[in-house]
Amino acid sequence: MLFGVSNFAQFAPLFAGRGLPDDCNDDTRARFDEWWSRDLYGETWASYPELKAIDWSLASEGTDLRDAGSATPRRVTRAEAREGTEWETPIRLMEVVASRFGEANFRLIVFFD
Repeated sequence: MLFGVSNFAQFAPLFAGRGLPDDCNDDTRARFDEWWSRDLYGETWASYPELKAIDWSLASEGTDLRDAGSATPRRVTRAEAREGTEWETPIRLMEVVASRFGEANFRLIVFFD
């Protein structure tokens, strides 16, 4: 849904394929280089203002593949697709950090294994 990985609800990915930010710090780049040997892929990022601007009420383009065995597969909203996933915690943490330090100067950098 966000990064084009495990996109069961068939949303157009919002932040896929950006690579690591050119200005990411040396520690982040070193960790990525160290972990790269573990077959990582999909490195990309999103700023907090971009995440905050997502229309979570938007419905998916196709039916949710997690409903494949259901008699009535359905389209879901971004909010429904996010519910109960591993993205709930990072997004909530970003909200807390933004409320304390401001929204403009941080981002979420991700890569997958």
